[in-house]
Amino acid sequence: ALEGLDVTFELQRAQALFRRQPLPARSGPPRTPFRTLVANSRLERGVLASNPIRVETDVLQMRGKGTFRLADQAVDYRVTTVVREVPAAGAQASLAELRAVEIPVNVTGTVRDYKVRPDLSDAARARVEQEVEKRRDEVKQEVEDKLRERLDRLFNR
Repeated sequence: ALEGLDVTFELQRAQALFRRQPLPARSGPPRTPFRTLVANSRLERGVLASNPIRVETDVLQMRGKGTFRLADQAVDYRVTTVVREVPAAGAQASLAELRAVEIPVNVTGTVRDYKVRPDLSDAARARVEQEVEKRRDEVKQEVEDKLRERLDRLFNR
């Protein structure tokens, strides 16, 4: 597990902030248990650079790159996270609407104090585009109905 770092929880927090809902409560220590961690890394002058890095959990798939400085244990990773599987119930079920959406996540700070910043702007943009498309169809149908009504009145009189 990646100790001190809970990517799933940070996605849930970001989603709650975006929706203007109460923030979720953490159920345990911050950790991200993973099934797979693969990295192509190079150590040079005290900096471990990983490109690419791939991490898979039961819920998430992450791919990206970043660095870890040995001297001060500073991390700077940028990964694209995809929600793969979402349990039907439980705290992680709230991530269902993010399934298959690519979410950029920046992980900075140190191994003692990670800063995790998911960027849900692409997910928000996709949601807005869906809503606009839905409304466009509704408005189009309303206009067609009104035009039909007027034509019917015009030709039936």
